[in-house]
Amino acid sequence: MAKQIAGLCFLEGTFDDLTFYKMDGQYYARAKSSLSSKRVKTAPEFRRTMRSAGRLARASKIGAHIYKALPPGWRQFWMYRSFTGEAFTLLKENAYTDEEVKQLLWKCYVEYWEQIKAVDPNNPIWQPKPQKIRKRRKYSEASIQRLLHRKDKYGRYKYPEYVKAEKQRIEREAREAWAKKCEEKKLSQTLHEATGTQPETPNPEPETLSTWHITSDGSMHTNENLATPQEIKQDHYLLRSSTRKIFKSATSNLEIAINETCNSS
Repeated sequence: MAKQIAGLCFLEGTFDDLTFYKMDGQYYARAKSSLSSKRVKTAPEFRRTMRSAGRLARASKIGAHIYKALPPGWRQFWMYRSFTGEAFTLLKENAYTDEEVKQLLWKCYVEYWEQIKAVDPNNPIWQPKPQKIRKRRKYSEASIQRLLHRKDKYGRYKYPEYVKAEKQRIEREAREAWAKKCEEKKLSQTLHEATGTQPETPNPEPETLSTWHITSDGSMHTNENLATPQEIKQDHYLLRSSTRKIFKSATSNLEIAINETCNSS
């Protein structure tokens, strides 16, 4: 057994006289096996293997027959495996026929339940178990997008056709929106030319604090052409200094009020 060295890709399958396979997350290579299904079924060295396989097939049918005869509300699937193993042991160690093994297991496991059914045929244990209804999982749009955009270990999309179709759809919607906007603009211009009116101009954005500038004399202006990097830096300095002065004056006034209250009391 040889280990495949990391390269562009790893191989799996049989090529000529070598077999490449994956085991425990690692990739290996070995010589091709001489075994085949035809050899196992016909070669004399595998005669006992085929005999055991035939015996297991017979035991499986017997176990299924006993399992189906038990009450549906009581039986469990592990019982079928147990019946199959017990029937296999009886067929292997004794010269029993299939019918004899079936009768032995029937007397051991099923006969008791036949007596119970004769006394109380309406027992709910004879009713089939209700089937479990699996709730269908609901996927959100975001989870579906993440699932379809998954990549393999080589960084390639697992669903490239979907990714390509999604990209084309987004581009098509963008072109359609742009064409619709151009058509509306052209229609509006035609309508204004026909009526002789001027198109409405959008309302200017309201002035915000970030558009105001404080000069050294304390006045404020909004002319952005006058705002240079040096002025903006000066504005920030003046704003911080004025805020600091206001805070100090408020603190001193509060201390004076507290002292007067303490003295009066």
